[in-house]
Amino acid sequence: MSFHLHTSNRLDRLADPLAELLRQPGGSPFVPETIVVQSLGMARWLKLELAARLGVCAQVEFPFPRAFVDRFLHPDPSNPAVTGGYDRSAMHWRLFRLLRDLPDDARFDPVRRYLDGGDRRKRLQLAGRLANLFDQYLVFRPDRVVAWDAGESDSEAGWQADLWRRLADEVGGIHPARLHQNLPAALPDPSGAVLAPRIALFGISALPPLYLDVMSRLAETREVHCFLLQPCRAWWGDVTTGRERERLIRQSGLGPGDGPELHLESNHRLLESLGPLGRDFLRLIYEQTEPEEHSYFEPPEGATLLKRFQRGLLEMAAPEACELAEMATEDSSIRVHSCHSPIREVEVLHDHLLEWFQRDPTLTPRDVLVMTPDLETYAPRIQAVFDAPEAESQRIPYSLADRGPRQSGRITGTFLHLLQLAHGRATATELLDLLECAAVRQRFGLSESDLGWIRHWVRETRIHWGRDAAHRTALGLPASDANTWRAGLRRLLLGQAMGEGGATEAGLFAGVLPFPEIEGNSTEILGRFAAWTEAVFTALESLETARTPAAWIPDLRALVDTLFAPSDDEENEAAAIRSALSRMLPSISCADIDEAVELPVVLEPLIAMLDEDVQGGGFLTGGVTFCALKPMRSIPFRILCLLGMNEAAFPRQAPHSSLDLMAAHPRLGDRSTRDDDRYLFLETLISAQERLHISYVGQSERDNRPIPPSVVVSELLDFLEPQARDFKSARTNVRNPLTVLHRLHAFSPAY
Repeated sequence: MSFHLHTSNRLDRLADPLAELLRQPGGSPFVPETIVVQSLGMARWLKLELAARLGVCAQVEFPFPRAFVDRFLHPDPSNPAVTGGYDRSAMHWRLFRLLRDLPDDARFDPVRRYLDGGDRRKRLQLAGRLANLFDQYLVFRPDRVVAWDAGESDSEAGWQADLWRRLADEVGGIHPARLHQNLPAALPDPSGAVLAPRIALFGISALPPLYLDVMSRLAETREVHCFLLQPCRAWWGDVTTGRERERLIRQSGLGPGDGPELHLESNHRLLESLGPLGRDFLRLIYEQTEPEEHSYFEPPEGATLLKRFQRGLLEMAAPEACELAEMATEDSSIRVHSCHSPIREVEVLHDHLLEWFQRDPTLTPRDVLVMTPDLETYAPRIQAVFDAPEAESQRIPYSLADRGPRQSGRITGTFLHLLQLAHGRATATELLDLLECAAVRQRFGLSESDLGWIRHWVRETRIHWGRDAAHRTALGLPASDANTWRAGLRRLLLGQAMGEGGATEAGLFAGVLPFPEIEGNSTEILGRFAAWTEAVFTALESLETARTPAAWIPDLRALVDTLFAPSDDEENEAAAIRSALSRMLPSISCADIDEAVELPVVLEPLIAMLDEDVQGGGFLTGGVTFCALKPMRSIPFRILCLLGMNEAAFPRQAPHSSLDLMAAHPRLGDRSTRDDDRYLFLETLISAQERLHISYVGQSERDNRPIPPSVVVSELLDFLEPQARDFKSARTNVRNPLTVLHRLHAFSPAY
C-alpha cells in the first residue's frame, strides 16, 4: 500500500480522479467509503460533484480530520474516560473545578492573583483558555505533554505542567499524545470498527504533523489518497518570504546584498506573501511520507486578466512574464469596489449580479459564491437588499450559510434573551420583545394582532420596570410597587372584574385604581397575557437561584417546553437548543462539579455552542450562496465575490496569549490564523473561474476620506497595477484601473 498525492490547480479537476477511484470496487459494499474533509460546505459540494460523475453518491462518509484520527487514538471507544476525558469541553469543566482549589505553591501565585475575588465566570473563561491550549499541546506538542507526564518541567512551563499533571491524574486513561507515541508501525483497524481499504483526503490545505503521521502509518496497510489544491505546478516548497530571507542571511553571516549566493530569490511576490501555509504543508507531506505523485495541472484558457494572472501563478512566472498589460479595455474579470458602507457593498453586488445574468443567459445563481469575513454584519443587509428588489423580475434567489441557531433563528434568540433578563430590571420593552416570537405567542394562545392591545395596556397603566416591590428590593432599590408589572396587572384584572362602568365610577378599590377599558374580546386576551407574565416571572425567579452546572441543564430544557410552542418549521430550532444542552451534559457530569454556580457561568458556553453551525444548512441550495470566509472553504465557482475585505477584518488578527507556550518556539506545521487567512485568499484567486469581485468599505461616510482595504487586497493590486498601467478606461470614478470608487448613494446622478 502507499500514500498517493494528487495535485492540481483546479479543485473540480481533482474530483475526476476521486470519482474514478470510487468507481473501482474497494472491498465490502457494506463498508462506507471514507473521504476526510475540513468543512460541511466542502462535503456538500463534493457530494454533488461525485453524484454528477457517478450518477449517485451513496455509502460515503465525510468525517473531519480530528474525528477520523480519534478512531485510532482511542483504542476503547466504549470507555468514556478514554474517549471523552481529554475532549476540550470536558477539560474545560474539569479545569474550572481544579482552578478553584489551587495547591499552595508559589508558581500558582499569578493565577491566584488573577482569580482573586471569586468571580466564577472569570474562572470559567480562564479554564476555557487553558483547555484550548492543552488541546493544542496534545496535537501540536505531544512530545512536551509526554515529558510533563514523566515529571519533567521547566521554568517556561511553570504552573501549566503541574496543572496538566493534576488534570491527567484525575482523568486517568491514556491521552492522545501518549497513544500516538505508542502507536505501532502499521496501524490496525480500530476495535469494533471496520475501515475501508482506501481513504481519501480532499481539499485540506493543512494538517497537524500528528494527524499526518497517523495517515502515513495507515498508508502502510491500505491506500491513502490526498487530493491537494496547489497554486503552481513547480516545486515551491523552498519559496521564502522576505522575513525568512533576512533571517537566513543573518544566520549565514553574509551581508544584506548576498542573498543570491544562497539562492533565496523568489519568482512570485504574491506566492511568497500568501503561500507560507500551503508551502509548509507540502514540505511536511514530503518529510513524513513518501508520496506517489499524480499531477492534473491545466493552464487556464482565456485572455482575460484573471486567466492571465492564474497562468502566471501556475508557472510561478515573474510579473513581467504574465503579459497582463495587454488586457482589453472591456476586461472586468477582476474588479475591486470601494464603497462607503456595507449596505452599499451589497447594493453594488446586487446590481452587478443583475447585469451578469442579463449578459450571459447560461449563468445561473448557483454559479455564484459570495464570501465575507464578517457574515453577521452583512447578513441583515443581504436580506434587506435581496428580499426587497425594485421589481419581482429582479429577485435573485439566495441562501445564507454558516449561521448557527442563535443568528438564523427566532426561538434561540428569544430564549437567550430571556435568560439574560434573569438578573436584570425586567423593563417593559425587554419583556414585550419576548412576545415578538411567534412560538411564545402560540404557547399562550396570543396572536400578532393581540400585541396592539397588550402594548396599549402596558403604556396606559404606566408599567415601566420591575416585577414587583420585592424584585426592586433584590436589586438594592427602595421597595416601591409603583410602575411595576404586577401593579399594572392588578389594575387591569380589577378593571376586568368590575366591568367598564363599575371601574369608571369606583375610584380606588383596596388601594388599587381599576383600569376601565377591559371588555368583550379583550377579556380573553388579558387572561392569556396575565398567564404569560406569570410564567415569565416564575421562570425569571427560578433563574436567579444558583445550582450545580449539571442541575441547570434539565431546568433549561424544561424552560424551552414551558414557554415555547414551535411550529413544524421551527421545531428544528427548538431541537437545536435541546441538543446543545444535551451535548453540554456529559462534559459537565464527568467533571463532577458540586459547586453551585450562577446562570451566567452556564450561559457563556451555551451561547458558544448555539453559535456553531452543526447542520451546514444554506450551502449550495440552488441560489446565490452567501457564506463566511473560512479556511479550506475555496470551492470553484464561475463567479467568486468577496464582501467586507476591510483592513481590520481580514486577515484576522489573533491576539497573542502569554499562556501559549508554543508561540515562543514555533515548528513546521504550527497553525497561524493570519497564515490561514492569507492562504485562503490565494486559494480564492485560483478558484474563481470567470470573475473575481472584491469590495470593501474604502470611503468614509462622513468626509469621504479614503480607507485602505485589507492588506491582501492591497498586495493583489500592487502586483497587478504595473501590468495594468496601459489600461484605458472611460470611467471617471476610478482610483486605478482595477478599483472602482462608488458613490455614497445608489441614486447618485453619476450612475
